[in-house]
Amino acid sequence: MPKLNHSGRDREFKLYNSYEKSLICKGWLFNGTGHRKLDKDILGLDFAKSRGFQSRGVLGCLGLSVDFKNIFKGQDLFTAVENLKNDSQDFELIIELLEYNPEFSEIINKDSHKIENSQNDSSENRKN
Repeated sequence: MPKLNHSGRDREFKLYNSYEKSLICKGWLFNGTGHRKLDKDILGLDFAKSRGFQSRGVLGCLGLSVDFKNIFKGQDLFTAVENLKNDSQDFELIIELLEYNPEFSEIINKDSHKIENSQNDSSENRKN
């Protein structure tokens, strides 16, 4: 297991709810999804502007460097969590996020944010 490398910066981590942080962790660890795509797909941000810094900040705060990207490809959640539990490092917060079950209200809020962004997206706005 790679060594955790905490950035010491928590600004981005504090901006997002547990549901969003959970999806960022899963996308990074299981699918190898890049920072810009995580910003776009999960946080609903324009990755051309955010440049992946938001999800990178969340992952950095957790200590999940590039060495962790796609580390659990093809594994189920239970096996991945067991691997983290059996490691000597403190993966408690990461495990908590991986096992997180969102409240219905969080899912609705996330989807309403995507809908709002979609409604504001037009070819005219993209020209600016």
